[in-house]
Amino acid sequence: MPWREFERRLSWRRGAGIDDPAGGGEPGSDDESGDEDEPARPGGAGDSGGARAIGAAGSAGDAGSTGAGRAGGAGARATPRAATPRAETAPWAELHCHSSYSFLDGASAPEELIAEAAERGLTAIAITDHDGMYGVPQFAQAAARFSGREAAAGRAPALQTVFGAELSLDLGRGATRTGVPDPAGRHLLVLARDPEGYRRLCQVISAAHLAGGQKGRPVYDLDELARAHGGHWAILTGCRKGAVRAALDQAVLDRAVLDRAVLDRAVLDRAVLDRAVLDRAVPARPARDPLSAAAAELRTLTALFGGENVFVELITAGAPDDDERNDALFELAARQDLGVVGTNNVHYATPADARLAQALAAIRARSSLNEIDGWLAASGGAYLRSGAEMAARLRRY
Repeated sequence: MPWREFERRLSWRRGAGIDDPAGGGEPGSDDESGDEDEPARPGGAGDSGGARAIGAAGSAGDAGSTGAGRAGGAGARATPRAATPRAETAPWAELHCHSSYSFLDGASAPEELIAEAAERGLTAIAITDHDGMYGVPQFAQAAARFSGREAAAGRAPALQTVFGAELSLDLGRGATRTGVPDPAGRHLLVLARDPEGYRRLCQVISAAHLAGGQKGRPVYDLDELARAHGGHWAILTGCRKGAVRAALDQAVLDRAVLDRAVLDRAVLDRAVLDRAVLDRAVPARPARDPLSAAAAELRTLTALFGGENVFVELITAGAPDDDERNDALFELAARQDLGVVGTNNVHYATPADARLAQALAAIRARSSLNEIDGWLAASGGAYLRSGAEMAARLRRY
């Protein structure tokens, strides 16, 4: 990678991107794989086989792409540009997206997300704020205005909406999203497949807030959620706070701690660090599948919601270990014959909004940017990307 391109990505400046090598393409792409020149392969299963890849062309239909409650309206702060999608843009649906209604977590208003999704040529976009549908009216109205302008210009409306929410489980009494760098609780990402799914999701969220007894502390019961979905929801395994991803990350951490213990013991014994010495100094690790804990969590989800409704989420937002983690998650999906959904776990519309997201995270934690630095993302990559860029980043699957 040329130094100029490397510097541009680190500084999140606009410049040449995957979609436009001449300089007018994706802003601030931070793909660290080093293989941008390999042609993109949108859709299809990779070398691992078994898992059903969705989340590109046609994926929104699997999660209710028509949305629910699309209403016209006016008075929004931002309006989507009626841009003609680039010819090389691959069909793409972003199904994990937080707006500013995920308080102090999402950094862009619903209208700004719709505007950028239209500019990037997305076929569908979901809104999945924390424990509520607060942003849905503005989101639906902005999408309806965009569709109206496209129709007036003689073009078929290309952007569909999906409504969902990221539910906060196991918050515990007194739990809060503010005052700490990493709020407590696990997450469950739910997408409504149709208007009935939207109605049921609103109902369980309302009941959870009433059961919590205090603002910002909904109380969900997984068994109740399982009884409520009725096949009208699509469940994604979610981000690092999701049960599957958390179990996988913990297994990786446990292994790293064990590796460090092996190294420390060998150094303290003044031993030569070669395989023979380590084998004599430290008992062999038990033969255990490193994916077993995550696999157990995934089986729990499929038992509750049905295998046809559970999808393993592969997030590629620019974290250093994205590829290794996604490889493991893809293997889990293949083992259990589950579908996979690629997302960017979007928290802001464009790369330029990343600094605002960092400031919001510091405000939420009631700390300075210096104090929260270790909790911030390694790169400002959680923005909306085009289908061509996402297909390139996820082509190995």
